[in-house]
Amino acid sequence: MTESWWLKLQRADRHLKEVDDHLRPYDSKQVYRPQLVTRTKAKENDWRYLLEVTEPLDEMLPIIIGDAVHNMRSALDHILVAMRPQKYKRNAGFPIFLDDPWTGEQTERKTRDVAIFENATAGLSHEAIDAIKRFQPYLDQEEGSDPKRNALGVITRLDNADKHRDPIVVIPGLIKVHTVVTVRDELPLEQEPPPHPNGFPQFAAAGTELAHFRWIKLPALEETEVDVNLSGTPQIAMQVGLDDGYMEVRDTLARSLGYLWEHVIPVMEQFLPNRG
Repeated sequence: MTESWWLKLQRADRHLKEVDDHLRPYDSKQVYRPQLVTRTKAKENDWRYLLEVTEPLDEMLPIIIGDAVHNMRSALDHILVAMRPQKYKRNAGFPIFLDDPWTGEQTERKTRDVAIFENATAGLSHEAIDAIKRFQPYLDQEEGSDPKRNALGVITRLDNADKHRDPIVVIPGLIKVHTVVTVRDELPLEQEPPPHPNGFPQFAAAGTELAHFRWIKLPALEETEVDVNLSGTPQIAMQVGLDDGYMEVRDTLARSLGYLWEHVIPVMEQFLPNRG
């Protein structure tokens, strides 16, 4: 009989295949184009183009992603329950922390997180507790990485967002965007989107500025005299409240599932009562 945590991960894997089925046709569609911003009399010399997405994503996509993430989160909870002695089976959820609750100023939140961890790991061996601590996202800070991008950090944040607010926000866009503007007999003007203020590498969503120039020569410029050639690689991203931008859907979810499948669950299984 297959343990419930593996069944949860298998179900998540099927959801990710559904996600790919929804995204694959979209990859090849020409749904991105430059859109001229309507000019006012005061700014009739300004020509500015923004990215327009002409076809929305399937509205079921965020729901499927939410189901996948919830099954990953549930797999962690299921194996933790199985690890605990019978009298501790209730109210057990796998603890995941983005901030270290044991170091620094002991705020009310950190005190609460310590209590959550102790309740979640009650009855476990010291070795099992140490293993759970070694998987905590906050340890990524020591290596200069963002804990929010850690696989467990991604899972808990997306699952909380999906359960407690609205469906996960999924956004179509482009990366590696390059725009070449040709006006009459002028030399081509090459432009790239302004960099994200926190350095996120070039994800352009709808409304991103693609090109901007001023024309003051006579005669006045007509829209038909401007050619805006747009190139870029389509990418579907999740908006998950990160300070530095977005997370790509396919790779992010696949890495999170793979991390559970290949690392976290096999380690936790070593501490099951019948395997000690």
